[in-house]
Amino acid sequence: MDSKDRGMTLANSFKNPTKLEIVSVLIQKGKMTVTQMSRIIGTTKSNLYQAIAELVSDGLVNPPEVKVTKNYVEKFYTINEQAFSEVSAEEWKEKLLSLSNEDLRDLIVSFLLTQSVIMKIMAEEFNMLNAPAMENLKEILKLGFMFLSYSKLSNESYIKTSSILKTVEGTLNELEKQDNTKNPKNMLLLVGIPSLDLLKVLK
Repeated sequence: MDSKDRGMTLANSFKNPTKLEIVSVLIQKGKMTVTQMSRIIGTTKSNLYQAIAELVSDGLVNPPEVKVTKNYVEKFYTINEQAFSEVSAEEWKEKLLSLSNEDLRDLIVSFLLTQSVIMKIMAEEFNMLNAPAMENLKEILKLGFMFLSYSKLSNESYIKTSSILKTVEGTLNELEKQDNTKNPKNMLLLVGIPSLDLLKVLK
C-alpha cells in the first residue's frame, strides 16, 4: 500500500471514534487484549471486536499474538508503527483537506474525544504513583522536562505562535522517523484550536 492509500485508510479509520480510541490506547499502553482495552475505553468487548478486525485488515493494527496458558487463550494486539510512519505530514494535510465538511468535522471531533481518553489514562497512572515515583517526578519537573501549559491567545499572537509550532511539528516528525525505540514512553500532545474569525486577520 503506497503512502497516499495509507493516508486514505488512516483518514477513514480515524472518523470512527471506536477505531481511533483503540489506536490511541495501543499507542499509549502498548500490547493489550480486547478485555484490557474495553476497560480503559469504557465499552463492551463485543463493541470492539469488529473495529479491531477492520484495523487489522487495514494494516493499522498487527495480527494478534496468541498466548496459551493452560486452557486459557489470550490475544494481544499491538499498533503497526510502520503504517503510521509511511504518511508524511504534508500527505496527511492533503488528505484532510480532501474530506467533505461532514467527514472532516467527524474526524476532528473523534480526535478530540479520544484525547480525553488518553488524558484519563494518564491521570489514573499519575494517581497511582507512590512516594518514590513522585520524588522522581519532582526532579523531572525541576530539570524542565515536563510541560503543563494552557493558553488562550489573540488572533495576532496565535498567528505568531503557529509558525513556531509548525517548526516544532516538523522536528517531531523527523525525530519519529529516526527513532527506532519500540513503544516509547514519553508523550507530547500538540493541539492548536484557532477561532473561526482568524481568517479575518489573515485576509
